[in-house]
Amino acid sequence: MILTELRNQLRRRRRASLMELSLAFAVPAEALRGMLARLEAKGLVRRKLEEGACGGCTRCDSRIAEIYEWTGG
Repeated sequence: MILTELRNQLRRRRRASLMELSLAFAVPAEALRGMLARLEAKGLVRRKLEEGACGGCTRCDSRIAEIYEWTGG
């Protein structure tokens, strides 16, 4: 998976959790964090930590409950 695919996915969806992106690309969340940090540094995405963003069932790993929003053009 390359950074461009990740950028395009977020541009299309406008918002996605780290878990959704990890599943969509079959890439570990930790590997995606580095790529997302690059997009964040460029001002293209914003990371949000929202409690209960996924419904709050507590089955998800809280470390990957981050939400990323597209902010670029």
